[in-house]
Amino acid sequence: MLFAIPLAWLQLKRERMRLFIAIAGIGFAVFLMFVQLGFRDALFNSAIRLHENVNGDIMLISTRSNSLVSIQSFPQRRLYGVLGAEGVDKISPIYVGFGLWKNPFWEGLPKSQTRQIMVLGIDPNDDVLGVSGFDPNARSLIRLEDQILFDKKSRAEFGPIPAKFSELEKKNELITT
Repeated sequence: MLFAIPLAWLQLKRERMRLFIAIAGIGFAVFLMFVQLGFRDALFNSAIRLHENVNGDIMLISTRSNSLVSIQSFPQRRLYGVLGAEGVDKISPIYVGFGLWKNPFWEGLPKSQTRQIMVLGIDPNDDVLGVSGFDPNARSLIRLEDQILFDKKSRAEFGPIPAKFSELEKKNELITT
């Protein structure tokens, strides 16, 4: 039994080209499965990025909301009514909406090109968003009118805003109060 050559190995060895084609086909199928898993994970991670950065235990949303992109508001009295519930220390509303963004650094793009961008409104005194790399001194700046925080990881179609502003800061041309 020790020196018996299995029939399956003899069949595989006989037509080597067919064996290599079969191995390549299986390898390609495995590669496609890993690519598909990567796409799925990327989609999931981008869909929950905001939810992961919200500091809170319980989030209330309107029953009329279908998803984050079609979120509906509800009366503020409901939100403040929750403050009377036992165990609730404080509330921090987050306003979600969409606005039009015009890339100020439009190099190579038509001047009138605008994109829809998600806008979040928060009270700057609340620590409701766990944003990494957020300078505590910036809290006083976003209290001023026409001030925004721009995500460094936003899509390239919104423009190279973080890179341009870091260049301006290095040149001391960016005026901050």
